Amino acid sequence: MNRMINYEILVDGIVQGVGFRWATKQLADQLGLVGLVRNLPNGKVFIIAQGPKEQMTTFVNQLKQGPNPYCQVDHVYVSQKNIGDFHNFQVTM
Repeated sequence: MNRMINYEILVDGIVQGVGFRWATKQLADQLGLVGLVRNLPNGKVFIIAQGPKEQMTTFVNQLKQGPNPYCQVDHVYVSQKNIGDFHNFQVTM
């Protein structure tokens, strides 16, 4: 059985106005993850994600590469957190 883990992720680079949040949601849905993604006023993107360890590793690796060709990811900061349960993956403002 896969162990479920929770990450808070902060992504820096050209990640707003380029479809990053929607590509992130699509990737999360494909991997069966739940959580949320939202833009921050400082130009970064904030993500909370929950799922099995193997899928979460794939998710973070794909974020580092950029989930679509229009973004440029400079840094991905990941911290494991104890967060509430989600039922799907949401794009928020």
